Amino acid sequence: NSYPYQAVSVPDGAYTLSVPSEPVNGAGYTRFYEWGLAVSGTVTKDVTVEEAGAISGKVTDVEGNPVIGQYGSGANISAYSYVYGGYSSGYAYSDSSGNFTMKGLKAGTYDISVYPPYGSDFAQTSRTSISVTKGATTSAGNFLLPRAGRIAGRVTGDGGAAVAGVYLNASGWAYGNNAYGWGSVDSQGNYVMTGL
Repeated sequence: NSYPYQAVSVPDGAYTLSVPSEPVNGAGYTRFYEWGLAVSGTVTKDVTVEEAGAISGKVTDVEGNPVIGQYGSGANISAYSYVYGGYSSGYAYSDSSGNFTMKGLKAGTYDISVYPPYGSDFAQTSRTSISVTKGATTSAGNFLLPRAGRIAGRVTGDGGAAVAGVYLNASGWAYGNNAYGWGSVDSQGNYVMTGL
């Protein structure tokens, strides 16, 4: 299919031309970028986007329940692949049932990371070598997020008074994954970091 486009009242200069993924009714096309497009007067630039693939799956806890954060958000899923001499990436969020579909991906092999929603007591997980083909949706299966640990404590100054408004983070390596956590200090100096 062919779809005309037009950008008007553009001053002369160098531009980045981009087309987001799924530009036509969610049909599933790859993203397009071109940097340094010289514009002087009227320029005609045809753009060809490729048919994309997709990855679907589900994120739950070990009991099969969807993982939901304290603000009602789902897990954050990201995918990354080196393809065609460059790279392709995508992201999605799991819904209230734990399901997700990530569209607009170039054909290739992807590594997937699943990050727990903010405020939840779950740790992240990952999966490698998920194959994506044009025009098809690949099922990555079910991602089980393990229950995470937490670090709690109190932040004080030299005189023992609470220090409020401080942000803390922790990072490390656990079970083959990067592990991280964050937390903020309340007015009494107390903090809790979850997701470890």
